[in-house]
Amino acid sequence: MSNTAPWHEPGWFTVAIGHSSADPPLTGRFRITGSTRATGGERVMTTPARLD
Repeated sequence: MSNTAPWHEPGWFTVAIGHSSADPPLTGRFRITGSTRATGGERVMTTPARLD
């Protein structure tokens, strides 16, 4: 493992959207799968999204 690059690991993530963190009206979970890998400073990670 390198101490210079952040590591990204698969796993479950929980997101909450709302006016207050104490009472979010919308919550959800998603899972990232795959192997663990390091990302360097030049790598750009984007996630296209669309809201209808």
